[in-house]
Amino acid sequence: MKILIVSPIFPKEHNIRIDYVNSVVDSLKEKTHIEVYWLIVQPDIITENNIPEGTILDLHKFSDGVDLIKKIKPDVYLANPTLEPINYSISLASMFFNIPIVCFEHSFFDFSNQKNVKANKFSLLFSDQLPTDTESQSYLLRRFRFSLFKFSFLLKTRLSLKKDFNQLISLFKDTFNYFSGKLVKINPFGNLYLISSERSIKTSNLKIIENKNSVIVVGNPYWDKLSSKIRNKNNSSISKIPKLLIVTNSLYEHGYWNKSQREKFLKSLFSVLSQNNFSFALKIHPSSEDKAFYESFLKKLNIQAEVFQDQYLWDIAYDYDVLISYGHSQAITEIAYSGHKLIFLDAGIPIPKAILLKNAVDEGNAIECNFENLSIKINEILKLSGKISEKFQNSCDSIFPKIDGKSSDKIANILLDL
Repeated sequence: MKILIVSPIFPKEHNIRIDYVNSVVDSLKEKTHIEVYWLIVQPDIITENNIPEGTILDLHKFSDGVDLIKKIKPDVYLANPTLEPINYSISLASMFFNIPIVCFEHSFFDFSNQKNVKANKFSLLFSDQLPTDTESQSYLLRRFRFSLFKFSFLLKTRLSLKKDFNQLISLFKDTFNYFSGKLVKINPFGNLYLISSERSIKTSNLKIIENKNSVIVVGNPYWDKLSSKIRNKNNSSISKIPKLLIVTNSLYEHGYWNKSQREKFLKSLFSVLSQNNFSFALKIHPSSEDKAFYESFLKKLNIQAEVFQDQYLWDIAYDYDVLISYGHSQAITEIAYSGHKLIFLDAGIPIPKAILLKNAVDEGNAIECNFENLSIKINEILKLSGKISEKFQNSCDSIFPKIDGKSSDKIANILLDL
């Protein structure tokens, strides 16, 4: 069986989507011969393509989605549930050649209600780097140029399919939707939609899918794996001098902060902790943040702190007494679920609160604060028990899928039955 997957990062990096797919692939290997093709979507031509298993495909080596499908001839396309230009292109080509399209929901948190999010989309489009870039990869209008490249890939795919009046209308629609920001929506071309729980139907655009039988609840392989590491340790204080772990957020990389906002926030945070003699380390995003930036910034402030990037959060989280975070991410939801002591800081922008954060605050395992009272709140939360009530557990059960450890096996069987 040949499986095609689109990814903005290399599959050897830690990422929720990659962990999800790898778990499914491991289950498939026990049942059949499997070949995995990773289409890497990055601005630069790929120079490194060595991975332990599978084949790396460079987007730049294909003229359009039709060219890619013809050459690879996959048995199934494991697609993202949203519809950005490359996913759109591969979905159109797969549909044309009758390749099954299976959309999978790899994440739990959602941005389905984005009305209150005021990211500067215009400045983001014209920024000089992408979330997966390092500072050294930045150059003038890099994101805009790559956006045009991806859109041209979509247009070429449209033109390769059929050159008739309907395609011409579709080209105009795609162009308008892309530049008006309306292209990102649920992928309507899926043969199947694999979701984590019933909650996904209510909170996402999946309710617009006409064939309800194509939506299947399978659980989540990532969560099956994570659940064995979360809540398995005592959350009492472990250090004479409290140890803090700052779980950062890629607000700058995704356009919610500019450089000045990021540096001002981090400088204020690091200064408060240092002045109050707290020992701290950083856990940054495994792919969206630049470790070199953080190390350089800490050095500039003459602060010594370890910066973790490749490590899983839950391999190191329980080595620290309190976790500090901000913004909106699945990591915050995971921390809230775990019952670990959490300080949540105001990032200074109107952005939705992560799922379960409010429940954790009500439970007493999380405290929201600002820099002015940060040191006081850290000392307060250190005294809390960190226990999980039945009410909080009920809230968790309403959000997360039931854990049976069989999600990847269920998905593997579904793919084999296509």
